[in-house]
Amino acid sequence: MTIPTLRDAVEQIRANVIATMLQAAGVTDVPKTKEGKTALWAATLVNEQRTKQAYDRLTPRCRNALLVLLARGPGVELRTARYRALLQQAGLLEKESHLRGTGWYAPSSEEARDPVTFEEVLAALFKHGLVVSHTVPGNSSAKLGFDGGLFVYVPAEIAAHLPAVSPPAHTQPEVTQQISASARTGQRDLYLYWSAAREKPLDVTNAGLLRAGDLKRVAAQLLVPEVVGTGVKEGDLRRLFFLRRLLSALKALHTDDGGSLTGVANPLFLQVEATARVRTCYEVWRDGTWWNELWAGEAPGRTRAGANIMDFAPPAVARARRKVLDRIIEQARRGDEWIEIQEIGNQLRDHHENFLIDRDTSARIGQANYHYYGLAISPYLYNDLGWQWEAYGMDEEAGWQGVEVAFVRAVLTEAPYWLGLLDLGYS
Repeated sequence: MTIPTLRDAVEQIRANVIATMLQAAGVTDVPKTKEGKTALWAATLVNEQRTKQAYDRLTPRCRNALLVLLARGPGVELRTARYRALLQQAGLLEKESHLRGTGWYAPSSEEARDPVTFEEVLAALFKHGLVVSHTVPGNSSAKLGFDGGLFVYVPAEIAAHLPAVSPPAHTQPEVTQQISASARTGQRDLYLYWSAAREKPLDVTNAGLLRAGDLKRVAAQLLVPEVVGTGVKEGDLRRLFFLRRLLSALKALHTDDGGSLTGVANPLFLQVEATARVRTCYEVWRDGTWWNELWAGEAPGRTRAGANIMDFAPPAVARARRKVLDRIIEQARRGDEWIEIQEIGNQLRDHHENFLIDRDTSARIGQANYHYYGLAISPYLYNDLGWQWEAYGMDEEAGWQGVEVAFVRAVLTEAPYWLGLLDLGYS
């Protein structure tokens, strides 16, 4: 998402809301036209004296809420839902407003003298011109009120006149249990799987999965044991399924004329030295669409998967995987420390929120459906992955944890661990 210019952001605000903002800034002669209000507020926003006076008027709670946003960096935008989650985590919000109506009159959020709910805090910051909000570009009919739009940020021109804020201090997680990865074991199990298919072809079902008998036969030959219980399918055994898909991608397995899987004689993959094999496995997985980490978080009855587990993943999954790996590689190069999966998720949310689901596309699709069908707008219902997570609906925070963070967890704890590239730690 490209942040609009300050003038363009102001253009998205309703005229009556701009008038209230100007009055809060001490302007007594408010222009009568929308164009006049917009031009005056855009110029007033960046005034140093106005900014400092507006900051002084804030309650301690609102100041702390502003500092949470400033800590992300001047001009760094957040989705409004993400900002709400950060304020909740910081303990800055209350569920119930202190505002009380009288008779037929119900006061609105910007009237709160002691803002305590998210709506009231955001309205106060918005009204005093310390936070700017905007929505999806091209939606000219969406004029903003004090509830803001999809995104919020503190423009650099305003942040320059506010107190400097340091980013949150990093704390090292305490690891009480370590599970060491083994590249040797990973490569040995690949060989044993290939050898089993070479010795006797593996029969598959109409869905493309190994039949139960062959699944048990392969599982029994591996160094890492797998329990194939009653009713267990190949797709349920993620590591076993990964080995099979990886061997196929490496052209060490192929489907014979009878539809069975058989090991290729003397595959090129097995003719190179061990380190090169590990590197090849990593690169084939990193760039491939034959593996789909979304299935690791699939919940029957709550998730509508966009395809069969045997189908290749959408290209966006492979691109998202690369972004996750780029993040952890960057982190690992900074020092020999444990890296929290949640931290990787937080970094992606702050800097690459669309790494898996393109929320801008989702918003446009959702707005069309809202306009025509009255359906809610949610990236977990409308996205270009073809998946739907109905359990999360409009709950962005739960959705992020249940989809994006679950994806990050699958990317880091499945293939890299199975290939012997990452150790896992638990606290």
